[in-house]
Amino acid sequence: MKSVAEQLREGREQRGWTVAEVVSRTNLKADQVRSLEAGKWDAFAAPVYIRGFVRSYALQLRLPLEELNRQLEEELGQPPRLADLTATPPPARTTVNQLLLGFSRVNWRIALPVLAFMAVVAATYFAAQAWQNRRPADSLGQLGPGLVDLDRKSADVDHLPPAPVPGLLPR
Repeated sequence: MKSVAEQLREGREQRGWTVAEVVSRTNLKADQVRSLEAGKWDAFAAPVYIRGFVRSYALQLRLPLEELNRQLEEELGQPPRLADLTATPPPARTTVNQLLLGFSRVNWRIALPVLAFMAVVAATYFAAQAWQNRRPADSLGQLGPGLVDLDRKSADVDHLPPAPVPGLLPR
C-alpha cells in the first residue's frame, strides 16, 4: 500500500499539475506541499495542521478522504481525534483571571484619555472646594507671642496699657 505522501504526489502528477498550481488551488505554501509529498510530518507544528493540509490537498485531487485519513493516522502513530489533546487542564477561572481578562478587552486608546480627563475634573473640583472652605486670615489671631503686627499703626499702641514685664509683680 502506498503512503499518504506518495498518493498525494501521484495524484498531482496524474492530473499534470505543478506544485505552483496546487499552491494556487489549495492556498498552501510551496514548502508545505513539498513536505506533504515527501512525508516530512515533523516540518509541521502540530498534527492538526497535517490533517487539515492533507484534507485540503486530497479534496482538490479528489482522493478517497476516509481511507487517506485512516492511513494518515497510522503513519502519525496517534489515535484519531485524541492526538491534539493536552495533558494540562485549562486554567481555573479565578477572580484575578477574570479581572485581567476584562482589562484585556478594554480599548485603552479610548479609556486612558477618558480616565485622564476624569482625573483632571476631580482634581479641579477638590481644589475649588478647598479654596472655598479656606479660613480667612485673622491678623491678631494668627500672630504668635513676640510677633509684631506691621499693619497696626503706631498711634494705636499709645493708648494701650503697658504690658507686664515677666518676673516683676504689678504695684
